[in-house]
Amino acid sequence: MTPTNIQVIEQQGVRVLTTAQLAECYGTDTTTIKQNFNNNKRRYEEGKHYVLLKGADLQAFKNEVENFDLVKKNASALYLWTERGALLHAKSLNTDKAWEVYDQLVETYFRAKKAQAALNELSPQLQFMIRMETEQNALKAKVADIEQRLDSMTAEPEPDPEPPKALPKKWSERETDYLRKAYALGQTDTEIAADLGRTEDSVKTKRWRIGLESNDRNCRHWTMTEDKKLIKLAKLGVSCSDIAKTIGRSPEGVQQRKSRLKKTGRL
Repeated sequence: MTPTNIQVIEQQGVRVLTTAQLAECYGTDTTTIKQNFNNNKRRYEEGKHYVLLKGADLQAFKNEVENFDLVKKNASALYLWTERGALLHAKSLNTDKAWEVYDQLVETYFRAKKAQAALNELSPQLQFMIRMETEQNALKAKVADIEQRLDSMTAEPEPDPEPPKALPKKWSERETDYLRKAYALGQTDTEIAADLGRTEDSVKTKRWRIGLESNDRNCRHWTMTEDKKLIKLAKLGVSCSDIAKTIGRSPEGVQQRKSRLKKTGRL
């Protein structure tokens, strides 16, 4: 399974992945995914990093996907991972393949709806050119993957890796990359610091140094005014899509913020 041929699953308009799908994409097994989750459970927030289906909700899901073999018939619960959940699992695995696949998932799966909507607004000629380039890039990637597999079959075994070293005080490229991705998803300095095992001041300083002070709506943190508007409109029964248009946020961002406000008792 690759990020381009995953069976699409959506919950409340947000794309998600099953544990089995995530494991196959990252080149690992479901046991490892579950262990990573259990070992870092305090960092995962329901409604933000995952959706847990039980009872009637799970049965409805089974009925919808019974032909796609995405969930066992006797399963009593099912975890569905959001884009943020996939990011935390990539961090836990911390392999080149996991990070590479996560980036592909973001572009070709989690945000594919937005990309397709933008593509549909272009002229037929431009749409054709973009599709041709995308197909060529996919073919190149497939050829490169085959060549890599052939090389690995003929390569001599590598020596046993050295034991992992203690985390250096200096920021690593992986940490910096995680900071960029997490900030772009709207996570606060406090949340990012907890994920990385650093202080909030350290995260804030590093963020300033690499220029993460954008006013772009996908990178902004939620303000008190925005929270008040969201709470008021949500209580009136306004949909996430309409709230997003009013506040100037994405529907996914509004849905995730609602879940967080509910969990903290503010909504």
